[in-house]
Amino acid sequence: MIDLASMVNKNQMPQADGTLAYSAFKDRLLQMDYKNHVVSVSEPLTSNVACPKFCGDVTMPTFGKGRPHVLATTGFSVNGKPIIAQIDTLYSGTMLIYRDSVAKLGLQQENTATATRFFNFTDGGVPMRESKAHTEAFGHDVLARNVALFFATPQVHVPDGMFDGTVGAGLFVGHVIHLDLHANHYPAPVKPAPVLSIAPAPSEPVQPEANRHGTIVRHRDQVDLTPEQRARMEADMAAAREQIREATKKFQSPEFKKQMADMQRQVAEATKQMQSAEVQRQMKMLQSPEFKKQMADMQRQIKEATKQFDNHSMRLDGKGIQQPDVQPAPMEKKDSTPR
Repeated sequence: MIDLASMVNKNQMPQADGTLAYSAFKDRLLQMDYKNHVVSVSEPLTSNVACPKFCGDVTMPTFGKGRPHVLATTGFSVNGKPIIAQIDTLYSGTMLIYRDSVAKLGLQQENTATATRFFNFTDGGVPMRESKAHTEAFGHDVLARNVALFFATPQVHVPDGMFDGTVGAGLFVGHVIHLDLHANHYPAPVKPAPVLSIAPAPSEPVQPEANRHGTIVRHRDQVDLTPEQRARMEADMAAAREQIREATKKFQSPEFKKQMADMQRQVAEATKQMQSAEVQRQMKMLQSPEFKKQMADMQRQIKEATKQFDNHSMRLDGKGIQQPDVQPAPMEKKDSTPR
């Protein structure tokens, strides 16, 4: 048991009370209707269910050496080349290709893409490099054309070549996913092997016999789009990416760098000239007749103030204040002879 609250608060998981592993649906038919947002689960199966059209073979490899088991399947393809893909319903992208499979799928050019998109619910939140695929398909049905194709950045965990890629909810929009997990003996499946099939979503939810229903809650970064809306969005994104590439190319060109260098030089020269002009203005002011007259007036005022202070000051000696030299008045002499 794990506490999802902290992951939900960090936007690393959608709002949810818990999670279910695929092993919870052992021996059952799991149906996920991405158009009507309904999950259907059958009662335990006791016999095989016929494949409706085209089915891929489901296996449970580990996600890299010594890591947990995941659900993977055959049947998917990119640009007509088949892949083994992990099914990750929490991944809101379309298709992610891992580096060990890039060369064999002929995706070296697509793998040079520099644009990125951030996925909150993968590996605790990671960026992926975004390119474009001509087609992403399951069996003979093309699920999307001219669609986003993603490649792992260093922050993305990789499966060490155990499978080629991961498919997510972005590729399932408008379709119904059927997972037949009957007779799946974990960890190694035995015959009859579980299978995956994908079909366009009907206008009303499909209701298998003796099933139970739930609701698919859309992630905050996942939106249902019609094929026409998806095509327009992808075209707009492609145009925006092209504009960014052209702008980046322009900024990195020798001509633009020369223009920037010239502009910086001009700014430096103008600053120097302004500083030089200010110094010259101040020197001119100091040498002007007006300034000289002000200085002469100030010196005269200081001299007069000093003279006035000297005239009114009193001399001091070591005994204190010295009184002015004043002669006493002569005293009248009286006759003291007795009469």
